[in-house]
Amino acid sequence: MRILVVLPRFPYPLEKGDKLRAYHQLRQLAAGHEVHLLALSHSNVKDEHLAALRPHLGSITVVQLRPLACLLGILLFFLRGKPLQLGWWSSRKARRQCSRLLHQLKPDVLYCQMVRTLPTVQGANIPIVLDYQDALSLNLHRRGQHSPIPLRWMLGYESRALLRTEQRALRTLAATTIISPIDRDAIIANIPIAQTATPHLVPNGVDTDYFSLQNHTSPIPNQHTLLFCGNMAYAPNVSAATFLVHSVMPLVWQSHPEAT
Repeated sequence: MRILVVLPRFPYPLEKGDKLRAYHQLRQLAAGHEVHLLALSHSNVKDEHLAALRPHLGSITVVQLRPLACLLGILLFFLRGKPLQLGWWSSRKARRQCSRLLHQLKPDVLYCQMVRTLPTVQGANIPIVLDYQDALSLNLHRRGQHSPIPLRWMLGYESRALLRTEQRALRTLAATTIISPIDRDAIIANIPIAQTATPHLVPNGVDTDYFSLQNHTSPIPNQHTLLFCGNMAYAPNVSAATFLVHSVMPLVWQSHPEAT
């Protein structure tokens, strides 16, 4: 099968969760299919980062997004009641490149990551599979509950606009995937199941070979070590780490006081 993959970021280096997921999905898909990549980027992509993907892909196309055009996109999408982040990732150049690749490659399916890529693939006349990753609407709704009033209003607007977009994707795309049942249920809430499809659950994995005791032994014999991995510039990860320290670790220390 020939697959065109559209991503909102170039999936290397692996310093963000969406990049990590996309990178390993590309590698797995390329093992049995012909895979081509169209990646949007707000910064220059280094040659060594391109080199990390080339052995796995039939072709790589990168569209660099310009800040002024992104800001204009935010304004236009706001005036239309659409999600601001879709405006930030909206690009005429990206849409033209996508159309060119569809005409040139004639792929069997178009696989895109996150609703941010929907403006790029609009008008494509082939089956589209969307990986939501998370319910972005739920993410922003939760963040808005703990934000100052002006930010709460903006996050509320974005959450509602994203939910409309996420639910529309369920009705119009060939298939969708998502990481967790909580995010899936947030998107399909209040939608009659008979009128739409349900996102397929594709959870993230863990490289158990890398995170093995043989590779990472504790310097203190018989000491239990917990490892939290995540991008700490991402608010939900900060909340999770805080919960781990203040709510989980006290329970662990009751039976394993030596744990770190």
